[in-house]
Amino acid sequence: MLKMISQMSHIMTLANSIIGVSVLAMPYCFKQCGIVLAIVVLILSSILSRLACYFLIKSAVMSRRRNFELLAFHAFGHMGKFLVELFIIGFLVGTCIAFFVVMGDLGPQIVRKVIDKNPEDIRTSLLVATSIFIVLPLGLLRNIDSLTTLSTATIIFYLCLILKII
Repeated sequence: MLKMISQMSHIMTLANSIIGVSVLAMPYCFKQCGIVLAIVVLILSSILSRLACYFLIKSAVMSRRRNFELLAFHAFGHMGKFLVELFIIGFLVGTCIAFFVVMGDLGPQIVRKVIDKNPEDIRTSLLVATSIFIVLPLGLLRNIDSLTTLSTATIIFYLCLILKII
């Protein structure tokens, strides 16, 4: 039973990362590209992602390495390890920037309905409060498994959002 709960926590965290991006990106992608091109791009990117994951897993199993850095070190030496670490940092910084852009655009509109203020006046305060009270504590977590309940709550929120839209 405990193993099933542990697996469910990993599933919820993975689902949250996949669904979270899709909820915001897919409608915009389909609007900009059109249905046919968006479906082609979606299928092509899913095939490429699957191939990349397959090759990463196969190379990790063959070399008996359990993370990207050690796998890159095994395959390409110190420079490969350095580049992988640099790209991971770049990816995380880009994700953080995208989060703050979305929060800066959508957050004031939502908060404006609760308190009667101009969205431009709320934006900076909201971003600072989000940084201090949400991003910083989550960034300081030592164990990522403690995000399981947050991921589950987020998936429930996505479900409610979809039901409201429908």
